[in-house]
Amino acid sequence: MSENHHPLAHTSAAAYQQAQANPLTKTRLIVLALLGAGILSVALLVSWLYRPQKTSYTALSEYLASLPDGSFIQTTIGERSYQLEIANTAGSISHGLSDRAQIGSDGMIFVMPSRAYHSFWMPRMHFDLDLVFLDEDRIVQIIDHVPAAPADMPQAQMPLYTNDRLANLVIELPAGRTALNNIQVGDTLVVPAFAVQARP
Repeated sequence: MSENHHPLAHTSAAAYQQAQANPLTKTRLIVLALLGAGILSVALLVSWLYRPQKTSYTALSEYLASLPDGSFIQTTIGERSYQLEIANTAGSISHGLSDRAQIGSDGMIFVMPSRAYHSFWMPRMHFDLDLVFLDEDRIVQIIDHVPAAPADMPQAQMPLYTNDRLANLVIELPAGRTALNNIQVGDTLVVPAFAVQARP
């Protein structure tokens, strides 16, 4: 412990001794302490409420991860537009399009937690799919006509469909859509909303 003495320590000690001798002074000190604590709490709350919000993103995947899970985003690949449902939580990524009679939009985009190799399977699916793997906005691999697993197939026997090129975004489209719309490896996914907010 340091042996240096600070004038404030003497002042505090004197104030404490005076408070002990004068109950009214003690009450005032308590009130002042409570007021000070209240003012500090309000200041911290205001600082938190008005903290700077991140409004620009350097990567498409980061932007998509910030959007509400289950919301829809307008995109384009080539000359065609696609409305994609966003899956960016562990639960929605795991569940995907299972248990649906139809997609309900043009497809689903999975915002994966990392740039890696990702395996997909087709339990409780009612339609076939094309899987489009992207490294950010660039298509790096397509696995087309992935069949829905038969209802009576044990999950342990269901095949896995895994990309062999690193990816952090995956789009599921109705089977045959990539060929029909001439979607190819090397094509770019454009998200107009991201392009607008990413401008300097």
